[in-house]
Amino acid sequence: MTGNLFILASVFTTFILFFVAKLSNPEPLKLFSFLAQITGLIGSVLISWNFILSTRNRFLEKIFDGLDKVYKTHNILGNIAFILVINHPIFLILNSLPFNTTKLYLIPNLNNLPYAFGILSLYSLIILVALTIFIDLPYKIWKKTHEVMGLVIIFGSLHSLLITSDISVFLPLKIWILSFNVIAIIAYLYKRYFYYFFKPKNNYAVIDISHEKNYLLITLSARDPSRFIKFEAGQFAFFSLNNNPRDEHPFSILEQDSETIKIGTKVIGKFTLELTQLTAGSKVNVYGPFGTFSNNLSRATEMVWISGGIGITPFLSMIKKINQNQKVTMIHTARLDEPKLFTDLFKNYSYFF
Repeated sequence: MTGNLFILASVFTTFILFFVAKLSNPEPLKLFSFLAQITGLIGSVLISWNFILSTRNRFLEKIFDGLDKVYKTHNILGNIAFILVINHPIFLILNSLPFNTTKLYLIPNLNNLPYAFGILSLYSLIILVALTIFIDLPYKIWKKTHEVMGLVIIFGSLHSLLITSDISVFLPLKIWILSFNVIAIIAYLYKRYFYYFFKPKNNYAVIDISHEKNYLLITLSARDPSRFIKFEAGQFAFFSLNNNPRDEHPFSILEQDSETIKIGTKVIGKFTLELTQLTAGSKVNVYGPFGTFSNNLSRATEMVWISGGIGITPFLSMIKKINQNQKVTMIHTARLDEPKLFTDLFKNYSYFF
């Protein structure tokens, strides 16, 4: 994917700039010092990429071939960056042996701001990652922890700006790293604050809700018929309600008829429980579309579709785009019988089975 090539190119460029900086430095090369600096620099670039990838930018979705792949890359980069940043102070300590400088690299001291900012960035990252991996937080609280993730890049940027190392003496490297840091801070501020001003508000309204067991089928219509969102088969959108517009959840679009769309969901959490309280006329924020799940749908002659439970929903829109010359084998599993709200739509295309 083109997006991954951009990331690899940024890592390679960081290494080259650092290597050139080392060549211009008359001091002898020390292994642990080298490892400490390169892990810190590449870790900083990858953390910056993580903030950039979180913006849900259309261009990023395109070059990564889907928002789902953007999020997968986001997760992988986060893990790699975490390992690199953790090793940064470890290599610094090893480089200083036999002298005990652990306190310098692990305990913030306001009399030494460059190191203090670096340590604060490190601890902020450790705490936030620990809350994600080791503690099963409710989604709402987990999301709140991610909203303060900006502390990591802000403290890290100040560390890069003030530290006296190869960054400070080799201007191209300094500009490169700080440029990534600044873009990451802008991305964080946009996603944390400005994103919610630019996204659509109250652009759809509920016109019908069907219930069966603990499943919902919701029909919505664009409040301004001339400004409806056009979806392709297999795509999804983010939905939120007026009482908490920041609490967004993705749902696949089952079908679209001009300005009218349908979504289906299973009631399994707080947000989906709130959906059961909607009535005709309730306003809903819809932001989309996203996804490239069915990009090759028209070109494929034979397909195998696999779904489980509520994962059947994206196929409900895709099946309507299949023609008689295409063959689909669909495998669907569920612990209980699926509601007719969804399965009946497939029966209209019984020639697939």
